Amino acid sequence: RCLGSIQYLKSKFGKNYLLQIKVKGVEQGDLVNTQILKIFPQAARQERISTLLAYKIPMEDSLPLSRAFAMLEDAKQRFSLEEYSFSLNTLEQVMA
Repeated sequence: RCLGSIQYLKSKFGKNYLLQIKVKGVEQGDLVNTQILKIFPQAARQERISTLLAYKIPMEDSLPLSRAFAMLEDAKQRFSLEEYSFSLNTLEQVMA
C-alpha cells in the first residue's frame, strides 16, 4: 500500500527513464543500439518489436537532460530515426 501523489510516488520509487525509439528499418536496430549504449552506457534494452526499441535508463547514470536530448537529436539525424520518446516511467511501470 502506498500513499502520496502520483508525482511523489514516481519520484520516490521510479529510478529510471524510458527511451523508446522508432527506426525506419529493422536493419537499423543494431546500429542504433550501439549508439544508444554510447550515449547511455547503463541503458538496458527492454524490448525490440520490429522497428520499435525500448530502453530503461537509470536516472543516476544519465546525462543532464539538455545534453541527452542534444545527443538523441544528433542520433535522429544520423540514423534517420522516425521518432523517439524520452520520459519518466509511468506509475504503472513504477509499481509493476
